[in-house]
Amino acid sequence: FNARGTTSAQNSSYLNGINVGDPAAIGAAGFYYDFDAFDDIQVSTGAHDITVPTSGVFLNMVTKSGGDRWSGRLTGAWLGDATQTQNIDDNLLRYGFRPETNAVDFVSDINISGGGPLIARKLRMFTSFRDWRVHVNVPAAFSTLVLDKTDITSGLINLNYQLSDKNRLTGLYSRQYYKKPNRFLAGSNTLVKESTSNEDDVFDIYQVLWNSVLTQHLFIDARLGLNKIAFPTYQNGTGQTLLDTATGIRTRNFNTDTERFRDRYQANATAQYYVDEALGGRHEFKFGFDNAHSPVEVLTSRVDDLELTYSSATGLSQNVTLFATPFFTKTAVDVMALYFQDSYSVKRLTLTGGLRWERLEGYLPE
Repeated sequence: FNARGTTSAQNSSYLNGINVGDPAAIGAAGFYYDFDAFDDIQVSTGAHDITVPTSGVFLNMVTKSGGDRWSGRLTGAWLGDATQTQNIDDNLLRYGFRPETNAVDFVSDINISGGGPLIARKLRMFTSFRDWRVHVNVPAAFSTLVLDKTDITSGLINLNYQLSDKNRLTGLYSRQYYKKPNRFLAGSNTLVKESTSNEDDVFDIYQVLWNSVLTQHLFIDARLGLNKIAFPTYQNGTGQTLLDTATGIRTRNFNTDTERFRDRYQANATAQYYVDEALGGRHEFKFGFDNAHSPVEVLTSRVDDLELTYSSATGLSQNVTLFATPFFTKTAVDVMALYFQDSYSVKRLTLTGGLRWERLEGYLPE
């Protein structure tokens, strides 16, 4: 998604005020949002607060924390063969339309969530479990249909401890499994089942938040977060990959076996100070810092370190390309930001001005 002419790579995805953006797929979140776990959603498409690092769409999802009594909810959605219809008649069938193409085998979405007090007025808990499944029949090379499956299992727990009337500590952990055994199949028509890729991801999120009301006019939010992304795409076949240059069809195996590891270590703190009356109006001062360390590692390998090509038009072999695999890359980006902002309000007029200083350092190890 995008707004006001910005690209999606400029979007910022946050969870509880902590950047959870993917360090490599810039602009995308590093996991899949479980929307039944949210108490509030903040969206900004322009004129962002000084704490927002980029000019694209800003999203901040705030998770539920559990209340003073136990409660919960169960939601479910299902789409199956019996809930579908199609408008392909005998005349269209004669022209080669295939009603089974892209037919949904089933789509399901189930969530169970709940929370309440573990210690009255002190310790509250909220937890959410979600299971998404999307199974669709898609065409593959040589006019065969393959069931393209995407399964996501997600768990989240949020603990909220009231240290005192003015201090609160929150801890969150979430883990998700994303399984797509035939990645790249949908919409390609150039792969067979053996030449697709097996995606088997694990997403972990750790967060610690501290909220403190120091005075009637000053409060502080401090946050620590760690996102861990394990994003492999394994080869499904066992032999050497073979590409037909006449048709673009790949058989025998996917071309590469790739393991990706992407981490985001995030720390930020913001202080807000309110002045009810100064220079004829109300002031809301905001100042703080935001620091991130985002290392990325990629390991790539191929069966026998090669790729074969031939042409079905001529029936002749063409090339054998040799690769220096296994191939390991490692990169990282560090970002440090300091910011200050004042929102000055007089009746119905609000003027906001601020200064944000950033240092960004990308590097490669020796």
